[in-house]
Amino acid sequence: MVIKDASGTLAFHVAATLDALPEAAKDDKDAALRDLARKYADVIDNSSGHCRECTNPECRKPATSAWTMRWIAPLLQQCLEALGATPVSRAALNKGRPAAKGQSKLQAMRDARGA
Repeated sequence: MVIKDASGTLAFHVAATLDALPEAAKDDKDAALRDLARKYADVIDNSSGHCRECTNPECRKPATSAWTMRWIAPLLQQCLEALGATPVSRAALNKGRPAAKGQSKLQAMRDARGA
């Protein structure tokens, strides 16, 4: 078992990010999504980079960390985006959503034709 400084873990940073969210994003309806983000961060942090249960630094078996980063990290990012906790999602929230567009050109042509 390796002891890590907690401030160097992804879970620490995700928790800090979730704590810094505006109060509107901290209500009960988003609790499951916040918990899911924390669990994804824990999975990534607990990925050792070696095959399961391996402690040998010379191990040549497939690494689990590459799989974790390929498949779990995007899921974590999606959770954070949905909560407004990424730079892009914060920018979208700050600018506001674009106004709803009128009817599409195709629908306007259908209406004009009476179809």
